[in-house]
Amino acid sequence: MKKILSFAVAFILLLSCFCGMNSTVFAAGKSVLSFSKNKLEVGDEVTVTVKINADETIYAVEFALNYDPAILQFVSGDDCSGGAGVVNVAAGNTSSSTTKTYTFKALKSGSCYISTSGMGCVNENDEVISVPNQGASMTVKGKEKSGNA
Repeated sequence: MKKILSFAVAFILLLSCFCGMNSTVFAAGKSVLSFSKNKLEVGDEVTVTVKINADETIYAVEFALNYDPAILQFVSGDDCSGGAGVVNVAAGNTSSSTTKTYTFKALKSGSCYISTSGMGCVNENDEVISVPNQGASMTVKGKEKSGNA
């Protein structure tokens, strides 16, 4: 019985060594999404900041910033393109952290959820740095102006 148990343990260890040789190790990072203010009035602008940190140098970052275009209008931002609900971000970087800012204008009353998706970073060896997506809500208050005096 001891021989069978020893053989089984040795086989499992040997198998785990061979399986581990082909595994890809991902470095970890973290991200934070924040607003310059959480409660807005119609017509106000808000700055959305996305900060990414890693244990190693980030050489490129890519993600999408999603929002409700009925509530917010994209005004401007760092290394991005898009609008109508999605701002696509792609940027180079040469440090272990990066901060990107985006400005939106409040169009009408309501609650809006802003989130990142497809968050990805790479290091100098083109290896993926795993970074979680983030999201948060904000509230816009006030009445839309009709345009009639």
